[in-house]
Amino acid sequence: MIIKTKFIIHSSWYLLALLLVYSLSQDYFPSLLPSLSFFNALLLGILATLLLFVSVFLHELAHALYAWHKGLKVESITLFFFGGLAHIEEEQLAPSTEIILALVGPLVSISLGLIFLIVQRVALSLPLWHLLGYIAEVNLLLGSFNLLPALPLDGGRIFYGLLRLKFPLQKSLRMATVLSKAIALLLATAGILDMFSILNLPASGLWLFLLGGFLYLLGETNEQHMTLQHALAHKTIGSLLPPMTRVDESTPLADVPDNATAILTTKKGKITGMVDVALLKRVRRRLLRIPPNHDTIGRLRIPLERLDHADITDDAMKTLNRLLRSSKPGIIIRQGKRIKGVITKEGVMRKV
Repeated sequence: MIIKTKFIIHSSWYLLALLLVYSLSQDYFPSLLPSLSFFNALLLGILATLLLFVSVFLHELAHALYAWHKGLKVESITLFFFGGLAHIEEEQLAPSTEIILALVGPLVSISLGLIFLIVQRVALSLPLWHLLGYIAEVNLLLGSFNLLPALPLDGGRIFYGLLRLKFPLQKSLRMATVLSKAIALLLATAGILDMFSILNLPASGLWLFLLGGFLYLLGETNEQHMTLQHALAHKTIGSLLPPMTRVDESTPLADVPDNATAILTTKKGKITGMVDVALLKRVRRRLLRIPPNHDTIGRLRIPLERLDHADITDDAMKTLNRLLRSSKPGIIIRQGKRIKGVITKEGVMRKV
């Protein structure tokens, strides 16, 4: 299962890593060690950034190891700059499993912080002493920050799991989401007040503002995902199939029904592909002046070979996750060898 897991470095890592290297080498380490050369300061900045990367990786790996221990499939581990995300393919987890799965990550970060503090005591040089101290401080901060009861942070998932021990799923999610947004807005507001010198916080106001905003956006995305997960629990992908409109490839665009929600193209009665309904509407608006007989639905056909395929009895959430993480525009749903319909991202969200 470990071999099948994808390890992804998010694009945000590279930009912020460069900013961190610059900040550490030009400001942080030179302020502690005024006699430090440019090269040594740059080296310390790079080493600190790499150690931070490894720390974040170990944090997420702890989540994955516990998931593997519980027999769950970890599809991928995505590393952001100050955190990561283990994509675990699961039904609704039991509250106790959710709590422990969320808790192991911060425990690893805090443990790493304590280990680096211990190793710092035997550092052979002052630059190494400051480097180890910085990584220890960041790991302790990372572990503590992730324990904030705000989704999608680990603390938010712990809080959500605790709520589920007493309340129904939807009520638990609403309560956890309200608290998450309040914490994100509080962090962002504190950052703004610090930037305007209304507050004098030990942390950078800009970083607090960015963390609060990033946390709020992640919380919104997480809420949508969890709502969708609850809505699709124990459903098959076949239950989400919209009404199908079959249209011959030679049909003029103007003659395609306006209320079509899912379109399969045919040729001599045989299904040949699908049409993106949203794309069809855009093309119609742009080509109003062109005679309809010059613009057939076949021009917009996406061949079957470019589409993914699933059985009508497949799990809805797992199939939707495949669609969302795929570059393919849709999934053809089959019952045996017969094509029953097509699922697109827009169509599923509209159905749910």
